Amino acid sequence: VSYRDGKLLLVQTLPGTDGQGGVPTLMVYDPQANAAAPVQALAGQVGSISYDPASDTLLAAQGNTVYTYPALGEGKPCATLPQNDFFMEYLPIAALPDHLLAVGTRDSIYLKSADAAAFAEKTPLKLLLAASSSDGLNQAANAVENVALTVAQDSLSPLEFAQMIITGDTEHDLYWVNLSAVDFVSLMKKGYAADLSGSAKLAQAHRELYPQVQQAVSDGEGIYAVPLSATGITLLGEKSYVFDKNGQPTLHTLDDLLQYMQMWPDTMAEEHPDMTPYRGYEVKYGAHELVLKTYIDSCIGTGQELSFDTPQLRQMMEKLAAMDWDVLECGDEDYTAPVVFGDEWLMFLHLFNGDGRDSHDYFPFLLALSPDVPAVLPLEVSCVFINPRSPHQDAALQLVEALLDAMPDDDRIMLHEQENTPVENPSYQQTLAEYEALLARKRAQMDAAAGGERNELKAWLTRAEQHYEELKVTQRWLISEQNIRDYRALAAHAYVRQYNGEFLGARTAVETLSQYTGGSIDLDRFLSDIQNRLNLIRNESR
Repeated sequence: VSYRDGKLLLVQTLPGTDGQGGVPTLMVYDPQANAAAPVQALAGQVGSISYDPASDTLLAAQGNTVYTYPALGEGKPCATLPQNDFFMEYLPIAALPDHLLAVGTRDSIYLKSADAAAFAEKTPLKLLLAASSSDGLNQAANAVENVALTVAQDSLSPLEFAQMIITGDTEHDLYWVNLSAVDFVSLMKKGYAADLSGSAKLAQAHRELYPQVQQAVSDGEGIYAVPLSATGITLLGEKSYVFDKNGQPTLHTLDDLLQYMQMWPDTMAEEHPDMTPYRGYEVKYGAHELVLKTYIDSCIGTGQELSFDTPQLRQMMEKLAAMDWDVLECGDEDYTAPVVFGDEWLMFLHLFNGDGRDSHDYFPFLLALSPDVPAVLPLEVSCVFINPRSPHQDAALQLVEALLDAMPDDDRIMLHEQENTPVENPSYQQTLAEYEALLARKRAQMDAAAGGERNELKAWLTRAEQHYEELKVTQRWLISEQNIRDYRALAAHAYVRQYNGEFLGARTAVETLSQYTGGSIDLDRFLSDIQNRLNLIRNESR
């Protein structure tokens, strides 16, 4: 970076002494002499640097922490960096007057204090991030000014996580986890999560959650975690094949889809050679997986005891065995678009406006196990909870409350049953104004034109004015009232995937499925094996 007197400040890695590795070193480079003089060795690898000439202060990001070097003297920590999901990138920083610092991520710019004395007074918190989502974390950390947050990311196995907690972890103050990856119910019942019910704000938010989500993070009157993200697992159906003119799905049960697949080669394939009824690759395995997962979700989601060796599952598997998979399998030479995609993630409610793929529009829907049971929506939920051993309970609670405030709108609506306020597009009025100005310019050009040019502009305006009317409808909302209604209908029978004996038994069944579809074992052996493993896991979990 530019320094005073036409010189440059730079960081170089100089050879260490006694055969040690390289040492990051702050240097002053003089272009006139074409030489660099060392100023001081730095404690760690430097990602970004910035210099403020007004205060003669250098800021250097080293790992998660920003250090300040006033007058190039001793460096002192002054700020922590936002969480960066792109590990191969350094976050750019800018030193500003009045001991301020700007940090840029891919989607935001954060203004922070770079006052070392004030930073030293902040409460240090360490969050273990083991969830698949951390949306809102940076906004929350920036809002709690009296906290210096450090984030450690780690993909611990459920057993490793439990062992860390049970053996008395004091390194982390908070944890952000997926409920399907941690046996949170056992942890909270055994006292390894702090009770949050004393916070009026968190208690109110808890009361607004879907009951299924409430149950996953509470025990009696105690509230032990705050859910922060939700992802629904759905199917996507092609609009013109799966939905009627009113936008309602024409396939309602698993049997509907299987019959649709059976009739496809004789009634649809010739007319639609660019389409395939389901998935588009490994169709045989995919259909079996869909049946098994739907069966599992239906049992757990409707409160039935999960059992695999049942007449219902056997009948469905026998129906699959009778299908001609050679006809339904897709060749490698030509791509065909599926009518139905399985195992799709519903993370954003604008998916109900349609998902464009390969010139087709797809919309979310669910299949029921049978006509007499409802379709079930599995939810993957992440939550944050506080380590009861943390010495910084008040500061940790402040951060959790800030995380609640920073929760993305989609997650807020998907988790809280009574939250039905649509979300406006903040750029809507500006978009319309810019388009109106463009139309006005084109009308003026048309009025001044003649002959063929006038006709071309007139035709363009006709199309553009139609597009403008569409914009007024389609760009009004980020999340519309209709999006919310569609989600509420889909989530009428939702359940939260939780790490427990049922979940482990279900996962083992899916992992064993390829042995059956590949022909290594027959149906009797498959159903017997997965039932026995489920029973064993249940016994071990008690």
